[in-house]
Amino acid sequence: MSTSSLHFTILPSLGLGDIKLGTSLNENIKLLEKINIRFIFNPSKLLNSNYIVQLKNCGINLIFNSIDQLLILIEINIIKSSIKDNYNYNYNINNIRLIYNNNFINSMVLQNLYNNIFGPTNQGDFQNDDYYLSYPGLTLIFKNVSKLYQINTNNMVEFINRNDLICDRILIHQFEKYSKYSIDSDINNQIKRSYYNLNLLNSIEIDQLNNIKLSFYNISKQNSFEINLKLQITLQEEILNKIGPPDEIFIKNDNKLNIHNRYNSSSASNDNNNDNVINNDVNTGEIFHNYFNYGFDLLYDCNYKSGSKLSKLIIHNNLPTSIKFGKYNKPIKISINGVNNILNQSFDQINTNFDIETSNPILINKSIEKFQSFQIIFNIDDDIDLNQKNLIYIENNSNRIWEILNNCIESITLY
Repeated sequence: MSTSSLHFTILPSLGLGDIKLGTSLNENIKLLEKINIRFIFNPSKLLNSNYIVQLKNCGINLIFNSIDQLLILIEINIIKSSIKDNYNYNYNINNIRLIYNNNFINSMVLQNLYNNIFGPTNQGDFQNDDYYLSYPGLTLIFKNVSKLYQINTNNMVEFINRNDLICDRILIHQFEKYSKYSIDSDINNQIKRSYYNLNLLNSIEIDQLNNIKLSFYNISKQNSFEINLKLQITLQEEILNKIGPPDEIFIKNDNKLNIHNRYNSSSASNDNNNDNVINNDVNTGEIFHNYFNYGFDLLYDCNYKSGSKLSKLIIHNNLPTSIKFGKYNKPIKISINGVNNILNQSFDQINTNFDIETSNPILINKSIEKFQSFQIIFNIDDDIDLNQKNLIYIENNSNRIWEILNNCIESITLY
């Protein structure tokens, strides 16, 4: 897919070609892997500022909220020739062709857009010096209209036939009417989710005993379903029958994985109606099932005669500063012990709700991998240390491990 001849169809309220509003950050990065893109975020505000994926040579910005990492806004920058934007790179709108209703948009003059392309709509409005002309799910922005053209009325009759008002930006969104404040309001958290997968993970609920309830929505059947999981009890076969196969399987024969096991082989046997292990002295292996689309991993213990049993659940937050960024979708809703929105709170905010030992954390040094498909840009002036310091905390009496990165939760392990 060459950026020299990209064609994009404008779909108000829906998206831009194959780029759909409401889809996840990771899905779009994978979709655009053959295009020159880069990712922009503010590391000092990981949990409360938007993320931007830029198609570098096309002038297109995809804006995602950080809460659930879903696409909430598509911004198409229109200009006659190559320009420099706020993030210091050059692009040319001629690298793409825009299509609406099966017709190419050959002129970005207001007169053409209003009369020939998008048609009549309600009166636009001025926001500062810029003129916003909105359709349901689509907004045209004309920059510095009142300042450059001495136009200060919302009455389109006054300037609809002018041939010198050129559209500066096109926004695709899910609002009836867009304002520059819409993107920062609570309404962006109500985005309609789109999906490419058969099952959509709605929530993960964990109680004090680490019993787990996964709630899904089945796209084809258009109904919701749940599955309850118990560590050391629920069989792999039950889970596969309910939620389907994983995205990746990893088989591990390594006793080091047992350091967090809360039962030894004999006690596990007694707790499961004498479901004797295959061999008390030899670990026959453990299996990782990676569900990248759901944002979690399941680890199974293969040492039971009745079948492999769930031994660990690992939930990932897909932090941009993590070495695992871009691998997992961020789960939308996580609650533990009745505390909601776990992944969207800082560790300082949530640690008072749990009996977490913070006096002696385990320190792990990690380095962000060099991404080959896209470039990461820090949207701040300060120098950033890419050698991240992960802190590992053990929750007392609850068999949970909290991995913290820059005071944000990177992952939670139940074992």
